Parts: sequence; C-alpha cells; structure tokens
Amino acid sequence: MRLNKYVGAIISLVLAGMLASGCLSDEGDADKPTGCKIKKSIVEWTHTHGECMDGYAHGAGRAISHDGRRYEGGFKQGRFSGQGTLTHKEGDKYIGEFAYGRAHGKGVLTAPNGDKFEGTFSRGKRQTGKGILTVENKGKYIGEFRGGRPHGRGKFTALSGISYDGEYVSGLRQGQGTATYESGGVYSGQWLRNKPHGQGEMRQLDGDNFKGEFKKGLPWTGGGILEGKPFEMKNGEM
Repeated sequence: MRLNKYVGAIISLVLAGMLASGCLSDEGDADKPTGCKIKKSIVEWTHTHGECMDGYAHGAGRAISHDGRRYEGGFKQGRFSGQGTLTHKEGDKYIGEFAYGRAHGKGVLTAPNGDKFEGTFSRGKRQTGKGILTVENKGKYIGEFRGGRPHGRGKFTALSGISYDGEYVSGLRQGQGTATYESGGVYSGQWLRNKPHGQGEMRQLDGDNFKGEFKKGLPWTGGGILEGKPFEMKNGEM
C-alpha cells in the first residue's frame, strides 16, 4: 500500500514538472502558435503543431490561416510538402500531395456539395492528364483533362443511364463519340458543341434508324427507316 502511495506521488511530481516546462499542456489540443515560421503564400499562415528546423516548420504538423483554412500534413523548410490535407472555410477539401506550398501531384478535391475530382494538380490547379470527375446526383466522368476540364478521350455516365463515350474539347462533347439514351437509342458519329453534327447514325430499339448528315442535333441529309418504312431526307426535309 505504501509503495502505491509513493508511486502516485512521484507520478504527480513528474507531471507537474512537465506541465511547468511546457512539455505538456493542461489546456487540451489548442491551436497555439509554435513560433515556427511558414514561408509567404497566398494567405498568411500560423504554425500550431509540429517541429521546426532553422526556425521554419519542418516535418509533420498543422497550421491555420487568417481566413479560416486548415492544413495538416508534411512541411519542408516552411512550406507544405509531401502528403497533407487542406480544408477551406467554405468546406472544400483537398487530400493528396503537396510541393512548393501548394497542391502538387496526385490528389482528391471534394466540394461542399459532394462534387469530387481525382487526378493531377500542379501548383494548386487541376492539370492535364487522366482523372475522375464525380458530379453529385448527376454522374461520373472518367478520362482525360486539360486545365481542369474534360478534354480528349473520356466517358461520362449519368445516374439516369445516359452515357457518352468519345472525344471532348474544353468540357464539350466534340469530335467522334457514341451516346446511349434513356430510351435505349444509340447515336454514333460526329459531335459539335454537345450535339450530333456531321456524319453519324441513330438507331432506336423499335427499329427506326437514320444514317447520314446531322445538323445541330437533328437529321439533315440521308436516309433510314421510320415506322417500318424507308425514308429519305435532304436539308432537313423529307
């Protein structure tokens, strides 16, 4: 019994000494400045947890900005570096690689409404390359990007079942592509500004079809089957 009493007293004294020296805090995990400097960025940051090297934040740590952003992850000589999580006051969150103090490399950016982009970032911006864009309550695009928008080859699949597999230019369906509609109909051919335009073919489940030239989404010149009978069109008229 006496041994337990003395052990308890010794532990109390040790903890009291650690509190007095600053090794422990009795105020919880508060966001207090460490004194470690963070190199100049778009906004001013305060280092709140972690270690320093030569006066700068270095290694694993945390920081808060004056406009409400929060960062948790790696630091290198006063800049965000390595794996980390950056959360904006509005709710946007980036999880991934950092360099030069910004999102740089592979990462995932999620908006407050649930929209999500997974791909490559360069100095804080979405960049060229393959990625995945998930639009909340609408669908998912998997393919190539340029400047943060679908550009090149890709496929978008909507929750409704509509899909488009083909070429994109600056976020628009443009070039060669195939679209499948809710009705089960399929259009395959050329596109311009999100509409069938140029040479293509439309086929419906009931057997109706049209092959030829399309203009702004409508059959223009060509022929096919309508209600079981052959028909011809020229300049938008039968």
